[in-house]
Amino acid sequence: MFIMSNLDKDQRPVVLMRPRFEHVTDAVVQLRYLVYTLERASQLADEHTPDGKMAWLVDYVGYSRKNSPPLKVAMQTLHILQDHYPERLGRAVCFQPPFFFELVWKALYPFIDANTKSKLVFLHRSDPVERLGEYFDPNDIDDSMGGTVPVASMLDSKAYAERMTLLDSKWQVRIEAESKNGVEVGQPALA
Repeated sequence: MFIMSNLDKDQRPVVLMRPRFEHVTDAVVQLRYLVYTLERASQLADEHTPDGKMAWLVDYVGYSRKNSPPLKVAMQTLHILQDHYPERLGRAVCFQPPFFFELVWKALYPFIDANTKSKLVFLHRSDPVERLGEYFDPNDIDDSMGGTVPVASMLDSKAYAERMTLLDSKWQVRIEAESKNGVEVGQPALA
């Protein structure tokens, strides 16, 4: 999981998740990294979007029960997303989702509010490439999902680490300034 360096078509930061590569054996480490990533994406969303929302692109290619997280981790992840980031999601695009995801979605669909329905998109390899282009610039997406970027060059780990370090520094400055001024961290200052 990482925050892409480019924004989606709505100018939102994009968190790219590839569950098949989540091989962390320590659930606490995995959940802390999830929260860290969502916090940095929220920070970017506040900088780039008027509504503070982010996009998720979840690439399920190669996902199976063998590489799925333990149920406890999945439930804790759902808890974190529902209870701490409910209004941060602008859109979630699920590429090649497992059959059972769509089955559950279809069963729950009549009971889900229209706003939530509009945020979740299922895309498949059989869909025209233009569908992906509705949400993302194909020049920002790897070729395994129909984009133009070779998968191997999607993430420059050194550049990503530098980018996250810069965001961490900005966040630390904000925390110190807000603490000094008596403002609750992360809340808008009162005029």
